[in-house]
Amino acid sequence: MWPVAHAGQEAGYLAQVTTGWGNDVHGRGPTGMAIREGRTVVINDVSHATGFEPWREEAARRGFAAAVALPLQIGGRTIGALTIDADESDAFDDEERTLLEELASDLAFGIRSLRVREEQRRAEAAMQASEARYYDLFDHAPAAFSSFRPADGGASATGAVRDHPGHGRDHREARPLHRRPPDPGHASGPGHR
Repeated sequence: MWPVAHAGQEAGYLAQVTTGWGNDVHGRGPTGMAIREGRTVVINDVSHATGFEPWREEAARRGFAAAVALPLQIGGRTIGALTIDADESDAFDDEERTLLEELASDLAFGIRSLRVREEQRRAEAAMQASEARYYDLFDHAPAAFSSFRPADGGASATGAVRDHPGHGRDHREARPLHRRPPDPGHASGPGHR
């Protein structure tokens, strides 16, 4: 487990401590428990808290007296934790905890939104790349074939069809290769009698 971001008076604390989320000595602190158990963990006095031994000395050097770790959850799955240290004991009462849980929920929602936006950007880029490959293959196909769109009368053709006399080379969809067949239910138009 590694920190993604930090702020405040960290003073090298994160570089000095080892934290995990496994059920071992390094996973039994507030952050590891919040991630592993998917619940808020409050330690209001780190100088006496059971399980906080691996971090106690480094926390004391920096004046950390209390800590809270809040799971960041997306779709019921914990993706990380927001951990806050305080310089006074009993800093995280029920009201503070409720506000911080709302903050963690908002933060997780923001992370989810960024991930969705990035997934959408990647999907759009993949679609554009796929379309470019399709048109490249279509334009350079050695065999002649074409496609017709009945909805709008448009047509596409491979280079072999467009190179045929009478079809032109200016663009894939410069003009229909043939007239749109009449709609049998339509009362007017070419071919209607």
